[in-house]
Amino acid sequence: MRILWQQTGSSKLPKTSRYTETQYNDVEEKAVITEAQSRTAQENQWNLSLDYHQNASNVNVQNTLTGYVDFDKGYGTSLLNGKNVQLDVKPRHRSIRDNMMLGLKLNEKRYISLNLSAAYSYLPATMLLFNGSQERLDMKVRSMSASTSLTQVLAKGLSLVLNVGGNGNVEMMDVVYDTTTGHDRYSEYKLYAYPSLEYNTDKLSLSLMPSMNLLMRSIGNEHDNRVYIDPSMRIDYKILSDLIECGYKIYPHLYKFEQYGVPQNRHRIIIVGIRND
Repeated sequence: MRILWQQTGSSKLPKTSRYTETQYNDVEEKAVITEAQSRTAQENQWNLSLDYHQNASNVNVQNTLTGYVDFDKGYGTSLLNGKNVQLDVKPRHRSIRDNMMLGLKLNEKRYISLNLSAAYSYLPATMLLFNGSQERLDMKVRSMSASTSLTQVLAKGLSLVLNVGGNGNVEMMDVVYDTTTGHDRYSEYKLYAYPSLEYNTDKLSLSLMPSMNLLMRSIGNEHDNRVYIDPSMRIDYKILSDLIECGYKIYPHLYKFEQYGVPQNRHRIIIVGIRND
C-alpha cells in the first residue's frame, strides 16, 4: 500500500504600465483619443494531490484526488481623455477531481475492472465596469464517468470482453449585472455497451466489436436524444516479424503524397527489406 500527498503553491506580483495614444480623422474634424493605463496583477495559486495505491495478488486499487484553488486578482486605473476609470477583476477558480480504478482477478479465466471519475469546477469572477458598477459571472462544470469491463477467457488466445459505462457533463453559467440576471445550462449524457470478441496470437490480432450508444443532450429547454450502433472490426498481422525471421533487415517508411506536390491526402507505407547475406 502506498499513499502520496503533494502540495504546491505559487504567488506572483508583477506590475505593468502602459501608455497608448490613438488618432483618427473624422469627416468634419480631427479627434484625438488618449488613454493611459496602470495595472497590477497578483497571482496566488495552489495545487493539491493525494494518491492511494494498493497492489495485491488478485486486487489492484488506484485512487487519485486532485484539487486547485487560486486567489488571483487584477486592479488599476485607466485615464481616458482625462477621465479616471477604476479597473478591478477578481477571478476565483476552484476545481476538484477524483479518479479511481479497481482491478479484480476472479479466477484464472475471468477478470473484472471498474473505473470511476468525478470532477467539479467553479469559476466565479467579479468585474468592475467603466461606469463603476460590477458584473458577476459564475461558471460551474460538473462531469462524471463510470465504466466496467468483464473479460472471460474462452480458449487459448480467444476471449470475450463486455464493456459497459456512461459519462455525463453539465455546464452552467450565471450572469448578474445590476438588476439583470441570466442563466444558461448545457448537459450531455452518454451510455454505452459494447461486447467484443478478441483473438490474439503472436502474429495475428482479431477483434469484433458492435458498439451500442445512447446520447442525450439538452441546452435550455431544447432536448436531443439519439441511439446509434457502430460496429467495427480490426485485424492486425505482424508481417515484419516474418521478414525478420527470414533474415531481412527491415526499413519501413511512411510517405505522405501531399508533401511531394500531389493534391491528395494519400498516405502509403513502403517497406524495404535487405537480406543479411
